[in-house]
Amino acid sequence: GESGDQVESALEAFCEHAVEHGLPHYSLLAMLFARMVSAVCARGCAPGIGALEAPISDLERVPWSGAGGEERKAVVEEAARRLSDLFVTSDTILKFPAGNTDDLFNADLLDGLVGMLDRCVVDVEFDNPHDADLRAVASDAPGGADEGAPK
Repeated sequence: GESGDQVESALEAFCEHAVEHGLPHYSLLAMLFARMVSAVCARGCAPGIGALEAPISDLERVPWSGAGGEERKAVVEEAARRLSDLFVTSDTILKFPAGNTDDLFNADLLDGLVGMLDRCVVDVEFDNPHDADLRAVASDAPGGADEGAPK
C-alpha cells in the first residue's frame, strides 16, 4: 500500500545517502534505530540511547564526525533526518512522548553510534590472509581443528 511504498522509498533514500557519503555500518544503524523506535512505541521507553538494551547502550559513543570535520557532520545530520523519515509515521508519532522525536533522531546520538560501531564492529566479509597458516598450525597440533571434524 501507500504506507509501505513510503517506507520503502525512505529506506532506499537512507541507504543511498549512506553509501554515497561513506557512512559506515548503515544497515546496523537502521536496525538499532528500529529497535529504539520499537522500544519507545511498544514498551514506552523514553526516546534516546536508553531505549537500547545493555550492553549496547553502555558502550562508549565516540563521534564519527570528529575525524572528518564539517563534511562528516553534515552527512550525519542528513542521515538522522532520513532515519526520521523512515521511522516516524502517523502511527509511531502518536507513541512518542508529546510527539517529540528529536531526542531519538538526533544527529549527536547517531554520530556517537556510528563512532561506536566503527570502533567495535569487525568486518568479516574478507578472508584473513593468515587463514591457511592458522589452519595448518591447528591441524598439526594434537587435538587440532581437523581432528574429529566432518570430512
